[in-house]
Amino acid sequence: KALAHFLDFAQSDFRGFHAEMSCFIWMKVLTLGFCLIAACAADEPTRSALAADDECMYGSCELNALQLRSEALSSAEEAAGTQRSTSKLRMKSSYVGGNWSSDQQKFIYTEASHRDFLITWAGEGATMNVTSTEALKWAGPLTLLQVIQSCPSGSLAKTLAAARERGSFKLHLVGVGGGLEPMMEWDRFLLGPLSTRQLLVVEAFGLPKTPFLGMEVSLSFNEFEDSKHVPRQGPFSQGYKESFVYGQYDKVAEEVPDLVLAMNPGFAHYPQSWWKTLHHLQSNGVTVLSTGYGNSMKTVYEYIPSLVKLEEDDNRLQLPEARLKSTRTVEFFMSPGGATMLLEGKADVADYIDKEGRIAYSKSVFPDQNGNAIGPFVQLCQAANSTSLMDTAVSEVSGVCSDLNGTFFMGQEAGYSVKFSNKNVFQYCDHAPPHSNCDANGVVALLEPTGAAKPLTVVQQDSGVSGVNLEVPRSLFQETLRKALHCTLERRLDLVPCVEARLLDGPQSEYDNRVGMFENMESFFLHSVPKCAGGHPMWMPAETGME
Repeated sequence: KALAHFLDFAQSDFRGFHAEMSCFIWMKVLTLGFCLIAACAADEPTRSALAADDECMYGSCELNALQLRSEALSSAEEAAGTQRSTSKLRMKSSYVGGNWSSDQQKFIYTEASHRDFLITWAGEGATMNVTSTEALKWAGPLTLLQVIQSCPSGSLAKTLAAARERGSFKLHLVGVGGGLEPMMEWDRFLLGPLSTRQLLVVEAFGLPKTPFLGMEVSLSFNEFEDSKHVPRQGPFSQGYKESFVYGQYDKVAEEVPDLVLAMNPGFAHYPQSWWKTLHHLQSNGVTVLSTGYGNSMKTVYEYIPSLVKLEEDDNRLQLPEARLKSTRTVEFFMSPGGATMLLEGKADVADYIDKEGRIAYSKSVFPDQNGNAIGPFVQLCQAANSTSLMDTAVSEVSGVCSDLNGTFFMGQEAGYSVKFSNKNVFQYCDHAPPHSNCDANGVVALLEPTGAAKPLTVVQQDSGVSGVNLEVPRSLFQETLRKALHCTLERRLDLVPCVEARLLDGPQSEYDNRVGMFENMESFFLHSVPKCAGGHPMWMPAETGME
């Protein structure tokens, strides 16, 4: 049944993606789009209690999309049946696996519809437990407040000072997902009033308290295509208004904002689309705040709200007392820092029962990550005379094997310098643990328009938009992907020469154009690597041994 379900999915347009999600998890915001096999490892009583379903529902048994396609479909069937609307999805960066309840009070993960999660935000000298729903509602505005607090000098500080003087502030959010950024409680954190728990998190992390109170604040949400999500219902704070704009930002934006925020945009994954947007913003002197995938949160608690009630101690959430029942390991796949490589890991899961012997909750502990998910971190906005990053304005970024490195590279290409970058406390889970780790919004970077973008002297056609020529540097796509080859093919470096040759040759057939092979990083690797591997899927990275 799972194989048949996948074959139907593989030959469908991504516009039907949400309806097909019951046994598939989209790995990390289009990061290769590969869903890999995971073990259904719990004992039956625990599994039944946690999932309230049979053991392979809600994403507990995923499939390796590339492997099934390579083994089950002939090249003719593949060419006819896997046309993907990547041009429509390339700017839809903030995908989360689930939807909001009808009253918009709870986020329901597709693969965990009966469960909820408790996570811990930990910063310097402060920790706070929040539910997964709170994390999704608060992550964006808290990230903005954190950067405002961290950057008392530079373009952002000047922009905010000018906004306060005129009494208005315009924030544009680009590449949004309809179920994420527009559902966040921007008005409460920017203008107030804060709820008790909102005030608690602001005070716990020493953030500015309603810094735009008394001002007119307008937010514009730019989505590449209308996802038809029901927008957040008011009433909103006094002085707050929001609007929605659909299409590629540089073509549809009608005003110059004070600040742009992009949450998990994956700039280097879609270089041609994002370069145009970044160049447009840079030419208008707009500062850009960008987040990305980082290291995973170490511990996540999973519980069933209908059976377990969170307790509050001085308004701090915690789970009720319980005793250990059993332990198990669960396989999961991750793309550290938003990289194009997938690594296999094992999470340690402990199941706890209450005094009556009923399942209470599970605790998932994820392995420590290493390498490219963290750094380089720059905090020059705290230096009064600093105007740009010390070396990225003059030296080449060696690789784009993480979201943060991709932001450095694409910012440099569009004429930006990184003023500030750091780990971000305010992460969230874009899919339900434990078969997916929680690493979204894990890093943050502030881009200042201090340099010159590459000149618009060469016109390159974007095959995803019929009849439209986008003025992007001809070599940008190839240059970006070359910087991702060695990490993407880390376990099969022997394939690098072949894949690089395919990259440099450009589109060789109508099929290459039709499937958008040279539109974004995911499509290129998805279609080029199996051909270089002789149609065999085992180029994928092996288990890392991280336990």
